[in-house]
Amino acid sequence: MNKFTMWIIPFIGIYFSVAINAEFEIPLIRHQSARELMYEKGTEECHLRMIKNTPDNDSIALYKYLDSDFYGKIIVGHPGQEFNVIFDTAWADSWIISSNCNFKTPGCWFHNKYNSKHSSSYRKNGTEFVTGGASKSLQGYLSMDTIKMGHTNVTNQTFGEITVLPWMYLFTKVDGLIGLAFDSLSANKIKPVFRNLYTQHKIKKPIFSVYISRDKTTEHGGVILLGAWSSKHCFNNTLVFVPVFPQFYWQFKLDSISFVNGLKVQYICTTNCQGAIDTSTKIIIGPADQVKKLNYMIGATELYFGRYMIPCDLVPKIPKVNFTIAGHNFTLHGSDIAQEMSNNFGKICLSIFVPSSLPDTEATIWFLGGAFLERAYTVFDMGKRMIGFAQTR
Repeated sequence: MNKFTMWIIPFIGIYFSVAINAEFEIPLIRHQSARELMYEKGTEECHLRMIKNTPDNDSIALYKYLDSDFYGKIIVGHPGQEFNVIFDTAWADSWIISSNCNFKTPGCWFHNKYNSKHSSSYRKNGTEFVTGGASKSLQGYLSMDTIKMGHTNVTNQTFGEITVLPWMYLFTKVDGLIGLAFDSLSANKIKPVFRNLYTQHKIKKPIFSVYISRDKTTEHGGVILLGAWSSKHCFNNTLVFVPVFPQFYWQFKLDSISFVNGLKVQYICTTNCQGAIDTSTKIIIGPADQVKKLNYMIGATELYFGRYMIPCDLVPKIPKVNFTIAGHNFTLHGSDIAQEMSNNFGKICLSIFVPSSLPDTEATIWFLGGAFLERAYTVFDMGKRMIGFAQTR
């Protein structure tokens, strides 16, 4: 996806019987537990996964920048070099800005840069690395090194050292990206970081979960749990699970998208609605015609660069927008829908709904960013190819 978007052993029930003979057998019959039955029906109780950090799981703090990007910190190499990175569920490859990035490339300025010469755990690869969709706007070469996230190390991880990247990175805090999508999305056939975490037995279960905070008064943006999820962020103690398809993005079926104004409900999408989670950004990208209709309904005016503006004084009056998944509504309110931008000259409020400029094969997908995740604590189960949602506290 080319997303340089504008401004981040279930419990086993066992029955047995005994045959009274000179010799006897105890046949064991596997029976589905209540928890398995709930999972099969698409729900699971959050409190069953109340967790603490253990050798089987880990947590990564997320930070916000301009209420737009969500990033965490990683350490690469030995001795460690620290970087701010986006953890991106809509991208499979990982990359870091290289110390070999030319000064003539403004996107490289003011960033931490990876220097392989300063790492004893570096392994040379050198294969050309190109990503960024059709524009191929990120270019460099592949390298291998140890990546530390939280307290967990991934060894011999292949990633891109970026020497060419767009000028707009001049205005972000991020020095790189960790891809959390499926292997099949990798344009460079690289085994993703999360997959290596699991195969290297650094986490016990191939799941991770993402919580994004709604608190606008702090730079603390949320947390990623590796190998677990927690009831701490579940409002109604229930997770709703749906299958992921076609296992490139974290893509799933949306029942519908609707605009709710009092007792009046107007549907934006009811047929073949598809969603995909995008943790890299605040905004929600959707099919151009549906986004235009939705922005019109919330009273937003189109600007020349593809965004829509909402009068800030009308934000509290914006009606609700429902994303319905497996019969459960995840509701965005006015404060969720407006992205406030301010400087010394004043402030403007932009709609988080942005029309897609992606290729036709992806233009029908609703890529749900931080504005949605603030209302939906999300669990990514790579082993079962399922994605779960719970209303956030």
